[in-house]
Amino acid sequence: MKSLRIVIVGSGLGGLAAGIRLVSEGYQVTILEKNALPGGCLRTKEINGFRFNYGAEIITAPFLFDQLFELAGKNRRDYFDLLPFEPVFQAIFPDKKRFAFFSDPKKMLQWNNLFSQEDERALFSYFQTSGQIFNKVFYDYCLKPIQEKTFQSFVPSFSKKLQTQKSSLQIAEAYFTTPELQNLFGFWPLLAGGNPKDSGFLFDMIPSILYHWGASIPVGGMKRVLDALLSVFRELGGDILYNSEVQEIQVFNRTASGVRLVDGSIRHADIVISDVDALSTFRFLIDSDKSNYASVTQAKEKIPGASVFTYHLGLSCPLEEKISLAGYNVIFPENLDVFLSDLFHRKTLSADPFFILKIPSKTDVYASPHGCEALSVVIPVPNLSGDILWERESYIFRTHLLELLQDYFITDLRKNILIEDFTDPLRMWTENGSYLGAAFSMMPGSAKKPLNRFPNRCKDIHNLYLVGAGSHPGPSIPGVLMGAANAVSQIKAEALRTI
Repeated sequence: MKSLRIVIVGSGLGGLAAGIRLVSEGYQVTILEKNALPGGCLRTKEINGFRFNYGAEIITAPFLFDQLFELAGKNRRDYFDLLPFEPVFQAIFPDKKRFAFFSDPKKMLQWNNLFSQEDERALFSYFQTSGQIFNKVFYDYCLKPIQEKTFQSFVPSFSKKLQTQKSSLQIAEAYFTTPELQNLFGFWPLLAGGNPKDSGFLFDMIPSILYHWGASIPVGGMKRVLDALLSVFRELGGDILYNSEVQEIQVFNRTASGVRLVDGSIRHADIVISDVDALSTFRFLIDSDKSNYASVTQAKEKIPGASVFTYHLGLSCPLEEKISLAGYNVIFPENLDVFLSDLFHRKTLSADPFFILKIPSKTDVYASPHGCEALSVVIPVPNLSGDILWERESYIFRTHLLELLQDYFITDLRKNILIEDFTDPLRMWTENGSYLGAAFSMMPGSAKKPLNRFPNRCKDIHNLYLVGAGSHPGPSIPGVLMGAANAVSQIKAEALRTI
């Protein structure tokens, strides 16, 4: 087999996973990273002994990492360990009612008291439906290369019981009578930048993913995972170049032939893989003036999803809590409908937002120096298509967040701040290449049109593949790992056909 030259644009999880798979097969692989450091949304920042993660940090379906390392002839446990934890998160509602979300519904019943008898029965019925979606979608959709017409054949095969025409929030409202549980079991699309009132049933397999594999964190944080992936990639002969920003993916005769960097240099390649957001890939890296590409047109028509604002605090002392907090706390606003309208329709910053409060030391003792504490807040916010001037609003918003956080602690947060850092939609666009700062690329598919992501193999530019945000099967660590595997399987199949 000819040793193909492959260029990967971006060193996020998708780019590194695809790179490891390809160098394991004997391909010549070079990763081009525009920043001085690798990682994309896996990146971790360490400041004076505090360690802050800027993207996903909960690992589910760990077998996907095991498979990746085994393919490279390595043992994942030689590089990093995983520490399971429960509950996966704690939901906190406006009246300070709390609900501990465990991966096993039986534990939910054991540890929570928000259930009526009707809701107890509904919980097991909901998990049964979630399991049906999981069994069909995870294995027959996520784990396989796919095109739109293939997915369309799936939906009719689902029974009416799966309520495929309902949004995640509508499904939860159909099962549960308690408003808190309706919001809790309907909020999943927010984790992918989507509106729970519009986004479809696919997100309801998330509880079953947690049921099958639970939740873990890597010992040493996501930096340990990133370092492990980089080590394996290099050990197998892969090459990575930093400060190497790609200006254009070169296309000749509707075939990707390499990339042009911003310094004018050209890297010829037999195959190009983009680990950049799919919307940015087609909008900015493809010269569509030379030819008409359906993928470029499609990217221009898609609506980008929500962004996120992440706020990190390093504090000089352990924090005394007003109520017992978990490592991950999902804080619901007084009125979820108002927040969702602010986020997706008015595109304004809500005074009473939904947010995730993370206390890293609850799950990772090395996240902060001894005697100190770290806090991180993640809030869905409008992308840059709105009128928010983040150069000014980010400071005002952080001040407001401090006020909201203080409601959960006796310790005076403001007086004990040692470190403060944040990422807003503007930084997400400039640093990560996310179009308009949309954290997860385009808005997830609706209940009526569930498929909304680009296939891993570009349908109208030969030898161009996608593993970044916006590509099949979607966000989350399992989704990215599966997308990389799907792309590589198609590359190998195509290479065999040309022999």
